[in-house]
Amino acid sequence: MQALAKVIRFHPKVPGVWIYAAAWEFDHNMNVAAARALMQEGLRVCPTSEDLWVEYLRLELTYLNKLKARKVALGEDEGTLTRDDEKQWRDENKELFMSLDEKVEGDDNDGANVGSDQSEKKQELFAEHGMNIFKTVYGGAVEAVPSSLSLRKRFLEILEGTNLSDYEDMCKKILNDTKRDFSSQPGFWDWLARRECDLENGQGMSEEVIIPQVEKAIQV
Repeated sequence: MQALAKVIRFHPKVPGVWIYAAAWEFDHNMNVAAARALMQEGLRVCPTSEDLWVEYLRLELTYLNKLKARKVALGEDEGTLTRDDEKQWRDENKELFMSLDEKVEGDDNDGANVGSDQSEKKQELFAEHGMNIFKTVYGGAVEAVPSSLSLRKRFLEILEGTNLSDYEDMCKKILNDTKRDFSSQPGFWDWLARRECDLENGQGMSEEVIIPQVEKAIQV
């Protein structure tokens, strides 16, 4: 790690250095705090790096999955998450996202009696916490790199590979945000048409979908 520290010191503007160092801490030393600190410092030094934002999100979601798996293995309420876990993450990340509104929906009801559905709600906390992480990192990334269409696409791809709470609503938000910010770019309409036709999965092209999108792109 001393060698990595020297590389970081001499090449702090290279995003890949921060990513590699964080991955080393996370995978080899199993030190998520150190990995997170490296990623956050990298984002402060290279705030417009798409790769750093994407890999930081992957790190947090991967850690959340590991935490859930550990709780399941230990028989801790079948992999539930507590509000203390949620609060700890937000406290650890408040400096990086201090400009964002980090109020978590439902926090005002922490002391309320959840009644007979308490167990079910506890089961949903992992998905809720993951979505809170996603929203926070997504907001920070868009604020730092507002002109990048590829960044929005990469975040959407990650989201589509999860089972986070309110998944469909967040997908719609990203699509709406992207359309709002990039509707004047032909590349956006090309991507949207291909997405809706699901060309990557080998499904057939529907004229009812593709023609209106292409017409919009031509008008742009």
